[in-house]
Amino acid sequence: MGTSAYLSEIKEALAFIERYDPGEHTGRPPRLYTETVKQLNKYGVLAASFADSEDSELAIAAISLKNELAAFRIKHMPAWRKNWAVTLKDKGIEARAFGRKNRSLDVIGGQFADYSAILKIRQTIGAAVEILRFSRINFRQYHGAEEYDYFALGAPPDEVL
Repeated sequence: MGTSAYLSEIKEALAFIERYDPGEHTGRPPRLYTETVKQLNKYGVLAASFADSEDSELAIAAISLKNELAAFRIKHMPAWRKNWAVTLKDKGIEARAFGRKNRSLDVIGGQFADYSAILKIRQTIGAAVEILRFSRINFRQYHGAEEYDYFALGAPPDEVL
């Protein structure tokens, strides 16, 4: 693929960011959040690949994309995490995102007295939790429970591509 094709892809990515409407996810299935983040990750790889290009036009466009992606993630990821947690009710999972930038996830249900239930839920939502960059997941038996099981996930900050 030639330089002009990569430049075209970068311009397409910048156009996606510019025309993004946050309302398009409201009330939608949870997979739309993860699909959008996967697309952003592809754009991030593209930006990182050409930020040091010898072609100055391509390098400038790639750096611009990298900066726009970081700002976009910082702005939208907290709301996506919060909205995604709410959509889990459709799967019969009661959850809420909370904390700084909604990076923690509470999953609530009496079944979490049994560790096999925790494992099953982690398998069900694990990929999305990783993609959406939650840093911690708590399993509580009921709202306000002081005792709970948690897992620190080590997700990178939103601005990291």
